[in-house]
Amino acid sequence: MHHALLYIDSPNSCKSCTKALQKELNVSSIDTRVYEQEKFPIADARTLVQNIQTTPLAGEKTLTVIAVEKVDIEAQNALLKIAEEPPKHAHIALIVPSIDMLLPTLISRFVLFGSNSGVDDTSSAKEFMSATTAARQKITEKIVKDKDNLAAKTLIRDLESFFAKSSEKEKYKDEIQDLMAFRQYIEQRGASMKFMLEHLALTLPQIK
Repeated sequence: MHHALLYIDSPNSCKSCTKALQKELNVSSIDTRVYEQEKFPIADARTLVQNIQTTPLAGEKTLTVIAVEKVDIEAQNALLKIAEEPPKHAHIALIVPSIDMLLPTLISRFVLFGSNSGVDDTSSAKEFMSATTAARQKITEKIVKDKDNLAAKTLIRDLESFFAKSSEKEKYKDEIQDLMAFRQYIEQRGASMKFMLEHLALTLPQIK
């Protein structure tokens, strides 16, 4: 399972989401930590980051569930690094009512997950995966021509989520690894959007 998951849902769904995640992790025991509040200020974010870095008190892994109605921009920035490079033992789940409340840079660190997400997070991915190589190249060529960095980021994120939610995700471990790497590279100045999109158009399997 991906180490950082994003649920677009009411924070009241925290208990059901936590149970689903515990089952998905498929380990004998897990140190679960739940942060459930209306607001998520910077001070709480810093404390939470420190807690995520600590090893499990019991069990093999830690699961930190953050269920909030509002998130300060400063708090989101504090989560960026830990969401991108968490300790090996750590999994993080963020539950918020709307994706629009989050910074694009923070969204890019997470995989959208859950049947109650409230958004069709893989619509562009489904179209891309079912298309022929020629059709995919037309999609990517337009993104590159328009220099639409947001569209490139969205496609990469949606493709990663598409595979992560697949019942056969173990079969697509290499594809997921490539997409995770591209999602990070595209944030860097000078990254070749053209190369990454062409690679995806030519190498990803066609899935109807």
